[in-house]
Amino acid sequence: MEFFLVVSNIDSHSNFVYKDYIDKMMASEFNEGILLYVDSPGGTVTESDELYLKLMEYKEVTGRKIWTYMGDQACSGGYYISAASDHIAINRNGWTGSIGVIISLVDYTELYEKLGIKEINITSGDNKAMGSSGEVMTEEQEAIFQSLVDESYEQFVEIVAEGRDMDIAIVKEIADGRIYTAKQALSNGLVDEVVNTYDDFEEKLQKELGEGIIMYEPDFSGDDIFASLFAKMGENQAKSDAQVLSEYLEGKESGVLMYYAGYER
Repeated sequence: MEFFLVVSNIDSHSNFVYKDYIDKMMASEFNEGILLYVDSPGGTVTESDELYLKLMEYKEVTGRKIWTYMGDQACSGGYYISAASDHIAINRNGWTGSIGVIISLVDYTELYEKLGIKEINITSGDNKAMGSSGEVMTEEQEAIFQSLVDESYEQFVEIVAEGRDMDIAIVKEIADGRIYTAKQALSNGLVDEVVNTYDDFEEKLQKELGEGIIMYEPDFSGDDIFASLFAKMGENQAKSDAQVLSEYLEGKESGVLMYYAGYER
């Protein structure tokens, strides 16, 4: 029996669901592996890494394999978690990559000046309010933020290099944040094969694994803790730059390190 897991959201709620169920698969004598279906533009650094580590724990504890099928998109954090896989297939129209880190901030100082608004922050140090939308960022503060991005980026590169058995220098050549098509990803070593459809990949995998293997997709209906997960899968879409900005203005994810591809598809 194989375990089929769809990864769309990479956030704290979804990760709780994913990790809890992976724990159950580790303890199950019927489970023989995990098939990830990834369709995600990414998420925060912390949440992407936690899910990746849980998948690696599953492999270490059980000795079982993980396969990944990338659908419409498996970018940034979506690729990060896929790097835990033993084999990665991507839909021929899919996008992946976007290996990098971003912190999104907004500078309102010119707008505030026009409106006669002045932000006043009483702080314990010169950099305590760094990133505030009402203060101009200093060179020192920009360097501090860059150091945060750089450290997370190095971690991302190491994860990809380990997962794909590639030299770190080679990974850095392709890890400039850009998104790759399926053919490009195959050419640069980010995936193992390009397939026409998920059904084609499942059929091929079934033949490789032999008889008696069942691809089991959990039913999260009813009052189960996982009930809300798959009900929302079709509703999740990549965010445009305008949406990302809108969420920032609403106070969501402001100044948070993100493994995220901000585009609309």
